[in-house]
Amino acid sequence: QAKLHEELKHAVFIAAALDCSTKSRIREKEGVRADGTPLPKPLRSEEYPMGLPGLVGCDKERVQRDNDAAEFVLSELQHAHDRGVGSVRENPHNSLHWCTPTEVRMFSTRQWWDRHYHACCLQATRRKLASRFLPNRFRRSLIIVALE
Repeated sequence: QAKLHEELKHAVFIAAALDCSTKSRIREKEGVRADGTPLPKPLRSEEYPMGLPGLVGCDKERVQRDNDAAEFVLSELQHAHDRGVGSVRENPHNSLHWCTPTEVRMFSTRQWWDRHYHACCLQATRRKLASRFLPNRFRRSLIIVALE
């Protein structure tokens, strides 16, 4: 992160595709796979967008890693915005990512606006509604930050 932080000081535009795997609402569906194994359980909710209470083991670690990475990227985007650097960040429209406190705070500043489109920037195989949150200003160059 320290190296990326230094490199981003020279960026004139940043695009971030944040990991949505722990924030997906598909986890809210109950059921089983074709092989009979249960579908993954939710790791977050609107009430607990940073992770459900009681998460343990690898689920807890996975959510914490995702939170740390997203908070780092959002912090870098805000620093860039404050310097006049344009940026965009993407996640599925109904992702619990948009419920996180930092996203709620950033959007409430009215420095950002959203654009909805039907594709995933990481080349998902199905058409789905996604959102990009953009600052009110843009620049010409681009650095892509993809969290996986």
